[in-house]
Parts: sequence; structure tokens; C-alpha cells
Amino acid sequence: MKVVQIDIDIRVKAVIIPETFKEKLKYFFWEQKVIYEVLNNFDVKLSTGETITIKKGFEMDLRTVPPFLHSFMSNCPPNVKAYILHDWLYKKDYFREELGDEKAKEKCDYEMLYLANQLNSDLENQNELSHFIVDKFGNKIFKRREHE
Repeated sequence: MKVVQIDIDIRVKAVIIPETFKEKLKYFFWEQKVIYEVLNNFDVKLSTGETITIKKGFEMDLRTVPPFLHSFMSNCPPNVKAYILHDWLYKKDYFREELGDEKAKEKCDYEMLYLANQLNSDLENQNELSHFIVDKFGNKIFKRREHE
């Protein structure tokens, strides 16, 4: 195992502990409930050249990886900025007004893949897998709207 240094500070803000057997099954196979917080502002450049600032205090779940897969995929990989950006784009409904729901989700998912590959091309296969997973299973999360 190796320790990877990332250039931003994040911390675990909360861990939601499952209590019932049903909650434990959901936790183990699907819903990891760890909330992370960004401790300082940082900028991210999109594929279009546009720069977005992720503000200190932004809360996210990063790359949601069920615990049974932690041996293969970390929920906090070296290219973690891509997953923070993805959560931010989803939460802020970015691109939704000009592109509509379906195209906006595709664009958000693409930006995650683009940045993940820019930050660490050695993880290209994992990046593609993460992109495939959010493409197929991210609809439930994307349909939540922050202002509703």
C-alpha cells in the first residue's frame, strides 16, 4: 500500500452509521454514508477552458464506492479533484439550464472523466469504470435538485 499526497485539504465531516440490518446491507452493497468537506478554496479547469472555484466548506461524498469494493477502488483516489468537481456540478445543477437534464448529466459525467484523466492518466481504466458507473447509476443522484 502506498500513501498518495493530494494538493487540497479535505476532511471527513460525518459518518452515518447504519443501525438496522436492512441499512447495513444497503451500506455494504450500495450506500456509503461518509460526508467529506473541502477545507480551502481551489480552482478546477473544465475541458472548455472555463475555470470553476470550489469553495471552502463544500460538502460531498466523493466517489461513492460500496465498502465491499474498497479492496479494488478507493473512494478517495489521487485524482480526487475530479470527483469533487463531479459532486459540485451535480449539486449546483451546472449546465442544466442551457442543456436540459439528459445532456447536462452527460456533460457533468464527461467533465469528471476528463479531469480524472488529466490528473492521473495511470488510473485511466479506473477512471473509465467510474465514468461508466455514474453514467448508468447516477440518474437518481442527478435528479435531486438543490433548490427544491
